[in-house]
Amino acid sequence: MTDRTVNNCLQNILVGINIGPVDDTLFPYVGALVEKAGTTSISFLHVMPKLWNIKKGWDINHTELITQHRDFKQSLKDNILSNILKYHIDLDPNAINVAIKEGNPLEELLHYAGEVRPTTILIGQKKEGREHGLLGKNILKNADQNALVVPQGTEFGIQKILVPMDFSEYAKTALDHALKMRDMVSNPVEITMLHVFDVPNMHKRISNTLAEYAQYLKQSIEEEFNELMQQYASDEMKNVDYMLLQIERNSIGSNIMQFARQQQYDMIIMGAKGHSAINRILMGSVTERVLMNELCCPVMVIKNITT
Repeated sequence: MTDRTVNNCLQNILVGINIGPVDDTLFPYVGALVEKAGTTSISFLHVMPKLWNIKKGWDINHTELITQHRDFKQSLKDNILSNILKYHIDLDPNAINVAIKEGNPLEELLHYAGEVRPTTILIGQKKEGREHGLLGKNILKNADQNALVVPQGTEFGIQKILVPMDFSEYAKTALDHALKMRDMVSNPVEITMLHVFDVPNMHKRISNTLAEYAQYLKQSIEEEFNELMQQYASDEMKNVDYMLLQIERNSIGSNIMQFARQQQYDMIIMGAKGHSAINRILMGSVTERVLMNELCCPVMVIKNITT
């Protein structure tokens, strides 16, 4: 039985607000998430262009511009506050922060994260757009916090969770968070650990055929899965299974997203890095590839193996 314990990664959430169609997904999703997750504080941030960028091309004097700019910022804040009430984000008012900043969205998001110290940064992803794919990738590279990217049109609900598994501590911690997420909801939840692999050209040195070497790899991976599952109590592994996916083309990240889409998973929870120097680079690349896809479900990236 494992003695692995993780803190609630959704205890303190920072939500990046776009003031657009994605917010119609984010606010109800956050409202439902907070109700289940035991969140104790939440911050909302919208980043708008700096005043001098807005002023270009405006036929208006400086005083009027400042006044209108201040009023506009207040209207944005009021819009966020009204959505908090509309979607029943039910926390103590002192535990809810709303900020409107000016400048570069990534820089301001990271700076504000340093102020409010969230456990997870939550952002949306537009349909048929990659702007937040880039933002999610950059958050992964630059932020210390976990990241949760929610695609436009997602309704909250957790019945199937996919955990990409490379047996690193980051991936194992992602599994721990998936188990904790399962316990947050009252309905049964299936968790699938997925190991994606290909067969390198070196198979000719070890076995006679590609099929033989693929079988050898599968047996080794299955042994690792069985060892991992034995570290947990049997009741912890209820409705937890694993799958192996052999690929021949496209990136591992693309195949993970394709598998999640075909099997209709509600959430992907994955580690940010692998278990060795080279695998930390590769797993980081895999996670980035997943985030750069048009997501079919929310993706949570675990950045810290101690939380």
